[in-house]
Amino acid sequence: MPSLDPDNLTFEYGCVYNGIPGPEHDPEDYPMLWTVRVTAYLRSDERGDDNSDEVHVGAAMFYIVPDVEEIDLLDTLDAVSQELYNVAHMLTEERADLLPSVHPDLLYLQSVQVKPEFRGHGVGHTILQAILATVGRGVGRVVLMPAPILRDEEGKWIEGAPEEDTAEHLRIQESLKRYWMDFGFIEATPTYLYLDATEKRDSPR
Repeated sequence: MPSLDPDNLTFEYGCVYNGIPGPEHDPEDYPMLWTVRVTAYLRSDERGDDNSDEVHVGAAMFYIVPDVEEIDLLDTLDAVSQELYNVAHMLTEERADLLPSVHPDLLYLQSVQVKPEFRGHGVGHTILQAILATVGRGVGRVVLMPAPILRDEEGKWIEGAPEEDTAEHLRIQESLKRYWMDFGFIEATPTYLYLDATEKRDSPR
């Protein structure tokens, strides 16, 4: 499959939110959960058939936590999920120096999925670059945990996904860590990586 020109990709963003974000908002739905679906149109000679229909390339799911300095980050994310509580604990108890200030929003990149036929061309990097240039323009810091996706959106185990703590799981984890560090992420702890979003957003593609 040929590489994809980022300018020919379509990014469809979605977010359902109750009310208006602010320090007095209910903690359990204060973080904004966003999804993005990525598609492209390929010429018939690129697809190997006579069609030029829109094709699904990938997707991502991420949380934006607005104005982290105005809230109790630990209590707020604890009200959402254990996964987000762990992120807040890392930022408040282990690496408080990473909390954003100039651009006050925090982005937690929960998952990025790229269809197998489009992998190997940096599509995941392109998806995050697009997020930071659109709905993530107020984000000062991005945090992620490089790990293979084990369950689908319904919580069902994905067929072929490696069992946790196996050699294959660790191999994929290290591969993903290198992949995101190539984008500019830096190790925050052995579990998490972080990115200075302001610096990355201002840099050329």
